[in-house]
Amino acid sequence: REGDDPDAILSRAEAAVADGQLDQALNDIAALPDVAQAAMSPWIDRAHARQVAVTAADSLADSLNSN
Repeated sequence: REGDDPDAILSRAEAAVADGQLDQALNDIAALPDVAQAAMSPWIDRAHARQVAVTAADSLADSLNSN
């Protein structure tokens, strides 16, 4: 959805998550007003933790595949 209001931003972030694009969703959410980001901080924290875990798993898989 077009626009820079919170509803439009959240709509795009939700679509990004559904498409497996967590980085894009987090970038979209970063455009929300501070009060909305504060309300979403538990989700944002879990999303960042997932990013770290996926990156680590990808790195491990690459390491195992190269040996």
